[in-house]
Amino acid sequence: MTTPLSDPIFDQLSPLLANLARLISANSPCSDTQLLTLLEAIDLENDDDTLVELRKWAALLKKSHQNSNADQRMATIEALQLRGLREAQVQLAVDMVCSAQSSPSLTVQPNRLEWNNLAAGESVETILKIEGGPGQLEAGSDHIILSSTNFPEMESEIKVTIHSLSPGSILNNFIKIINQKGSLEIPVIAEWKLEPDRNHIDTQADLIVAIDEGSFNLNEVIEQAEAGQSILIRCGTYYLEKPLLIEKSLSLVGEGQDKTRIYGKDGSYVAFISTSNEVNIREISFIYEGSEPSNCVKVVKGKVNISRCSFQGAVPDEVEISNGAGLRLLENANGEISNCSFFNNGGSGLYLGGKCNFRLIENICRDNKWNGISYLGSSSGAAFDNLLEGNGKSGMYVYEEALPRVEGNTCRENKQSGISYFGNAAGEAHENLCEGNNNYGISINDEAKPRLKANTSISNLKGDIHRIDGTGE
Repeated sequence: MTTPLSDPIFDQLSPLLANLARLISANSPCSDTQLLTLLEAIDLENDDDTLVELRKWAALLKKSHQNSNADQRMATIEALQLRGLREAQVQLAVDMVCSAQSSPSLTVQPNRLEWNNLAAGESVETILKIEGGPGQLEAGSDHIILSSTNFPEMESEIKVTIHSLSPGSILNNFIKIINQKGSLEIPVIAEWKLEPDRNHIDTQADLIVAIDEGSFNLNEVIEQAEAGQSILIRCGTYYLEKPLLIEKSLSLVGEGQDKTRIYGKDGSYVAFISTSNEVNIREISFIYEGSEPSNCVKVVKGKVNISRCSFQGAVPDEVEISNGAGLRLLENANGEISNCSFFNNGGSGLYLGGKCNFRLIENICRDNKWNGISYLGSSSGAAFDNLLEGNGKSGMYVYEEALPRVEGNTCRENKQSGISYFGNAAGEAHENLCEGNNNYGISINDEAKPRLKANTSISNLKGDIHRIDGTGE
């Protein structure tokens, strides 16, 4: 290898070969401004040696783009390999620049695979119809089985099989389809219904709430419960006379978010949690159907773990934009939110403020009028593998002094950017996919200084990564 770069720097730089090939295929000049923008995305913009190396790669690829005969093609492949790049990535890049003019565009039907309410143990399969071959396919998960990883013909059919996950699980992944002109990612979402495990509920020691909707009063049940008890709320639709107030350690256990549904319409929330102890909630839907500004569930104190629940119908406040959240987490609260759904809320799906610290894992935030997930104040924690789709503003919004780690999230088709940073926000953003958003894939504004690494940003209306410093430049 003739490059002077260290191995770690070279490994960080090498994925940009594919970006260069796409730019050159689109007849871009690959100016220094463009190259520096690519380097900025992987935090190498201040390294002169990396810019020199990237210029050499671009120059070599341009030669094959301008003259794609076999001799030039072979010479370019050999030259790039001498620079230390792997044969497979070189071959794909050279194929892309040599065949860009003649390679057909990709079209795939259906362009989204989604299954809801699958039975425990159920597997599903379908057929992808692909036009634009030859090319390759990559599955983002071992649970996605493809009948072939190649489509050699102009028109091909590939069988897709989704192997079952455990009851209550959500698969949020993708299939990547690649030809010489570009690539597409097809979202793959599957959700399995929970089969209630009665063995986890000790009916002798735990307090049981039966399906007697006419006499149901959960606040009284919570008041009577001893600290540490579990309350099993069986299948049914329950209407609260007043909001739930949880100020002690307990567990609320439903029988599935599509089976145990709790409605509230009075007050500024369906449930309010403030305790010095631990609260666990799972398998319940919280729905607000009132007209006053509200959050579905508000947490101000305690360790709170919520899984496989849904939150919808919160109403925003014109003055305090934090209202209207499906789940509002504040102050010093901490815990984990996993496999939950947040949709059709007037504000954000998830709102984190104060100094709260939560792990957000494999949640879906869809069709909320503000952001999918909003981080404000000095909130922190981590967000892994969440789907933030079709929200009225950004998929993920990080503001003020917030510094979350966001990794492996999918931010798709939001009305503004996939991920937006403002104020003095920081933290890390690794390996997120931002696709088809109406503004940018990732937007960095004001004095925000997040660390970005290996994010994928494609098909966003205004561009992939956008930075504005505190002076507006």
